[in-house]
Amino acid sequence: MDLDWIDDVVRAKRAKRLTAVLSRGEANKILNAVTGVNGLLVKLLYGTGMRLMEVMRLRIQDIDFKVTPVGRDGSENIALIIILIVMIYAVTLISFFGKITSLSILTGMMMVSFGIWIIRNGMVIYRDNLTNYFGYVTIAIGAVVALWAAIEWINEMF
Repeated sequence: MDLDWIDDVVRAKRAKRLTAVLSRGEANKILNAVTGVNGLLVKLLYGTGMRLMEVMRLRIQDIDFKVTPVGRDGSENIALIIILIVMIYAVTLISFFGKITSLSILTGMMMVSFGIWIIRNGMVIYRDNLTNYFGYVTIAIGAVVALWAAIEWINEMF
C-alpha cells in the first residue's frame, strides 16, 4: 500500500477554549444593556436559574405575590419579630446564667409560647422548614430553661 501522501498531512490544532462562565462585570454589562420585556426575561433567567422555555411559559398565575420577606401574608413586620426573638433569647440566657429563677421561669414559658406561635403562624424567616426547626428549638430551649428554673426555685424554698 502506497501512503506517501500521509507525510504532507498537518496535525490539527487544538481549538481555543472559550470560558463557559461570565465574570460579574460581563454579566452586569449584559443585564444593564438589555431593557424592556427582553431585559426582564434576561434578568429572570440570570437571577432565578430558570431555563429559557420555563421563562417563556411563565404566566402571572405562576407567581406567588403573597410570600414576601415581610411575612407570609405580607402583614407581619419581620424586623420587629426578629428584634423580639433576639430580646427574648437574650433575657432568657441572662436570667439563666445569672441564676434569676423567677425571670428564667417567665422567659422560658415565653419562649415556649413564642415557638408555638412561630409554628402555627408559619412565619417566613428564611424557608418554611427552617422556620419549623427554629420554632421547635425555641420550644425546647424555653422548656429546659423553665423546668430548670422551677426546680431551682423549689430547691430554694425547701
